[in-house]
Amino acid sequence: MENTWPDFRKMVRRPYAKRVWVPVALSKLTKSGEYPHVSYRAEFEGAHSLVVPVDKRKLGEAYSWSDNHEHRPWASKGYYKPAEAYWRDDEGDLVGIRLALRQTFPDRANRWHLNQDFIIALGLAFEGGVWIRPAEGYDEVARLVLDENGDACGIEIKAEYLRDYLCARESALRLSTFHDLDLIVRSDDAPEEFEEQPEEEFEGGRLEYRSMRLDASGNPAGSNVAVFRASRNDVDPEDDVPEMGPETPTNVDTASWSFRRPDGDRLRLMGDFWRDEWREPAQVSPRVRGDEVPSQVTFIVSADGQRMNADELNDEDIGRWLWFKPDIIASIAARRGAQFSWYSKDTGGVSTPSDPSVHFGLNEIGLVTVYARDVARLPEWERRLWAGFNVTPDGKVSGELLLSQVRAEPATTQAPETFLPIVLARLNEAWFARFGCFIFRNHENFEEIVSKCHRFRALDRSGLYALAKDISRITADIIDVKAAQQIAKPPKGKSWGSLKSFENAIAAQANSKLARTFTGPLFATYELRLSDAHLPKRDMASAFQSLGIEEKDPTLLAGYKMIHMVVSSIDACSRVVAGRIDHLID
Repeated sequence: MENTWPDFRKMVRRPYAKRVWVPVALSKLTKSGEYPHVSYRAEFEGAHSLVVPVDKRKLGEAYSWSDNHEHRPWASKGYYKPAEAYWRDDEGDLVGIRLALRQTFPDRANRWHLNQDFIIALGLAFEGGVWIRPAEGYDEVARLVLDENGDACGIEIKAEYLRDYLCARESALRLSTFHDLDLIVRSDDAPEEFEEQPEEEFEGGRLEYRSMRLDASGNPAGSNVAVFRASRNDVDPEDDVPEMGPETPTNVDTASWSFRRPDGDRLRLMGDFWRDEWREPAQVSPRVRGDEVPSQVTFIVSADGQRMNADELNDEDIGRWLWFKPDIIASIAARRGAQFSWYSKDTGGVSTPSDPSVHFGLNEIGLVTVYARDVARLPEWERRLWAGFNVTPDGKVSGELLLSQVRAEPATTQAPETFLPIVLARLNEAWFARFGCFIFRNHENFEEIVSKCHRFRALDRSGLYALAKDISRITADIIDVKAAQQIAKPPKGKSWGSLKSFENAIAAQANSKLARTFTGPLFATYELRLSDAHLPKRDMASAFQSLGIEEKDPTLLAGYKMIHMVVSSIDACSRVVAGRIDHLID
């Protein structure tokens, strides 16, 4: 920590209640150096607050820093005060409630609790020191404040959610804060404010400066000290069981003296800053109270760039579709708790937790098209997410999407992404049935990796290579070489890798030409994982050809073709192992 005096007056212009994260409870002490050396610095930040109903506002005005009583129940005959409640007196005149409570223990660090009503009202879950809201993209709503030792020393709440809650309760937050700084500097380094204006008052607060010259022991330099000592003379330390009698003038000895402390070359600077503030409620409460709030989100609905508000589009009679960059699907699918599935070759559904699934379709140029109301009915935060990828209509609405939504004849095509885990399992089972062992080793992250193997990963060339890498991780990388070489052993002095061992094992059950054809896409995908930074152009072109990819193909289409060819390859190999090579997929 820097050993300089801060400008406390800046804090006057930065109220705690106006912060994005409002500290509803705080007791944070930070120290560096050792007292009374010049390097010593101790800083304390404190805050406590009350949720005060509108009709108690006058009582709330009297609540200040000195009113932070213990956070515990108080009971006696006739009344009981809950831990969260603050009463003006013993008669039970409730002023407000605390959103954060500190629980103390004799043998461990304090524990901080967020008010249960706040947690349930906003649908929060506690994870790793943070209260999150799953219904709103797992956004952080409240969090523990940690001190320099990593111990919790308070709770702060994001203002947006706090004000929503306050509005629902028809209340405001009374926030009282205290900031103290204790610093030791050399005598000639005192800031000007200690001499010019040691005390200052402003609206809702007060600022005080104090200074004290210290001697080498840390006591006030040059001060006069008076000492008085009283002792007893009637106790014999040699007695086995000493006992003092009543005090008398003869068994009490007294002495007194005085001295002056030496001068010092260091100065102790102390600053105290108090402030009482109000954090007002929001005008509406869409989360807790369910207030209707006009949407601020618009979408492009025509080729000339015309826009319509999300509220207008949230109507079945509008009958419009919207166009989006394909990045939107990857963005949502990658979010925590998202659900992503395919309905046909070019249509699917994607959703975040607790919100309805959006039925989408891919058109002929790779744009995502969606029925407007399916996006417009989403919560505002999700509307904003979709709007960030909204584009002017280009290409037609996905044909397969129109089949389902207009003609009520869902397409009978299938997405290869759906079949990737299925054909892998089928090949593994066929291998076990025929040879008594599995061709694939277990991979602890298999489910996570296979969920990422979709064409929306291939939004550009680097994404296409990343897709190839993940496909290889659940194919070539987990082939059990020993299981493959039980079927076809390499010649003496030769060493085969996993794919070569697999190809030769398939060749032993069919023929070399078929095996080379069936396993070609697996080799090509494995080569593409190296990316064009490492793979010669000739080999890159050969890999693309094996996967049916043309140079002019959009990367989204290239990703689709790669997955399709890999699925077809594995399915063909499983049929060979099962003895059904006459029923191979195209």
